[in-house]
Amino acid sequence: MTAPLHQILVDRIAILTSQATGPGGAPNPRAMVEMLAARLKADPNDALGWVRLMRAYTVLGETEKAQQALVSARKAFADNKDAQTAFTTAAKALKLE
Repeated sequence: MTAPLHQILVDRIAILTSQATGPGGAPNPRAMVEMLAARLKADPNDALGWVRLMRAYTVLGETEKAQQALVSARKAFADNKDAQTAFTTAAKALKLE
């Protein structure tokens, strides 16, 4: 199943069951982002996941990693005009281009 809601649920379950936690059991944002990056590396066919990854890296102040995610996303969806438009829109909003 490749529905967006399915992938969101898979991500959330993975976060809840195996993520590293910080002080007081609070979620570790960097661990969550790294889990998303690892999932996309293993299965890059998730355009919304790439946008989330770019946004997450930007929020963490890791602009270079956000730009690398943009390059990877564009390669993974080289023949998908709609995905390319979404990546360009996200890149502009995040000031990656």
